[in-house]
Amino acid sequence: MGWDPDQRPAASRVDESHYRFVVLGDSNWDYRKLNFDADVALTDKFHHGLINATDPDLSAFFKHGGRLLQFHC
Repeated sequence: MGWDPDQRPAASRVDESHYRFVVLGDSNWDYRKLNFDADVALTDKFHHGLINATDPDLSAFFKHGGRLLQFHC
């Protein structure tokens, strides 16, 4: 969820569409109906945790020669 230019709570179109069509499969779903606990858990289950990057352990990545580039603007 984010904030629109008028400072009202709103979902970004990408986030809302992802829940509406990919996760929930309900073209009538409205972001104001988001059940944070249930819907986020469903997303984690649906994507097998790939979207919710909460594990900070990158040791396996680095062990295989991975290099990390971070950028923020």
